[in-house]
Amino acid sequence: TLSLHDALPIYFAKIQGDFDMATLCGDTGFYINKFLHGNMLRHNHKFFELAYILEGECVHNLDGVETHIKKGSYFIVDYEKYHSFRNAKGGHMKLLNCLFTSQFVDKSLINIKSFSEILKCRLLKYDYDLLMLEPTRTIFTDEDGSVLKTLILMKREFENKNTAYLEMIRFYLFEILIKTMRKITDTKREAHSDSIKSVTKHIENHFNENITLSESAQKLNYSSAHLSRKFKESMGMNFSEYLQRMRIKEACRLLCDTDKKIIEVAQLCGYCDVNTFNKLFKKYVGSTPSGFRKSIKRGGENE
Repeated sequence: TLSLHDALPIYFAKIQGDFDMATLCGDTGFYINKFLHGNMLRHNHKFFELAYILEGECVHNLDGVETHIKKGSYFIVDYEKYHSFRNAKGGHMKLLNCLFTSQFVDKSLINIKSFSEILKCRLLKYDYDLLMLEPTRTIFTDEDGSVLKTLILMKREFENKNTAYLEMIRFYLFEILIKTMRKITDTKREAHSDSIKSVTKHIENHFNENITLSESAQKLNYSSAHLSRKFKESMGMNFSEYLQRMRIKEACRLLCDTDKKIIEVAQLCGYCDVNTFNKLFKKYVGSTPSGFRKSIKRGGENE
């Protein structure tokens, strides 16, 4: 049975309306446990939350929008979003809470503060544009109980801490996220027009080369101005921005997974000038390449 004392580790880690992930799990970036509580005051946290209702009913308030949730329902709360619970029938409600950071999903995802970016990361690569609903504003139902079964497996791994337990948990988390996104995916909708898909595929395959918008426009028999407009409408950013983000994403991977020198990483990602690489890396990541690598290694030593 679950006592109120079991809820203390998370709910008494409250500091000025925020919850501190480090208090719960150190540097692993992941925490899962069952909690029993009544009303929950408005709060936010600097991590992502997947909450599953085990018993009871409540009204969930997310940014002022109230939704009734009950046993077998679950939802995802985005980074730093304010939410609260109000018990619908008195007494207490039992939750299974799964908390994770962007760097638990992929250690190269530093400074990521959006669930949509989690779905687009190199390990998941889920096409966010196929979703019919906003996943962090949707209440999901676990019709066949498979999500709960997977959460229980995650909890066991977290408690037992056998060899490579974090990798197993990450695998289970990806399974839940993909299954959940399928519930709100329009399989008939094309995410982007064929022309834009062709351009993004070309960037992904040749980002380390000197590629340009005009080159892609010429291949598609478009004017550069027309393709530039279509690309920004579809992708939410211009060609150059997309290219730089692709290069920096690969640089993060190389800095995490290899011991290559900074200048070598820069060249492999399409930058001839290491100073330009350092400047752009700091713009997108928030730290220098060497600083990023040191922070990743420190995190790895603590796992």
